[in-house]
Amino acid sequence: HLKAYFILTLILILAAAGIQLGFSSLLEKDYLIHSAGSLWWRLVLVVVFTWLALIAVVVTSSVAALYAGSPGGTIAVSVVAGFVLQLAAGWEPLRVFLLPTYLSAPLAQFVAMSKGLPVPDDWGDLTRTCLLGSVIWIIVGWLWGAWLVRRKEVLN
Repeated sequence: HLKAYFILTLILILAAAGIQLGFSSLLEKDYLIHSAGSLWWRLVLVVVFTWLALIAVVVTSSVAALYAGSPGGTIAVSVVAGFVLQLAAGWEPLRVFLLPTYLSAPLAQFVAMSKGLPVPDDWGDLTRTCLLGSVIWIIVGWLWGAWLVRRKEVLN
């Protein structure tokens, strides 16, 4: 059921974006800035990267839950960690390693692209950064969580 929910959500997001933004080719005085296909493909990338980054957030929050031991503690740790990571993302050398970048950079890139503005990053670099960064956060969080579960002898 979870897969069906995800697919339905993805279809609804893409349909809503298509209706709101139109997604015809972006032209300026008969000069093609971005084709409709390019805009749609980038929107799909944004959704996938956001989905991966959210999985990374959930996995790392579960590690916080194992340490905190209570829902309230987990929420407090997650909120404070998110705030600190958002502040740290303002420092350019550190930005490519932090989860807030993987959540916000693809959308900011797509918004600039859909308005015909210069894009902040190259799509290839952004794809590598978001894909690798999210996967690394997921793997590290998963391994750290598994280690904590074994150490604390938490049973299924």
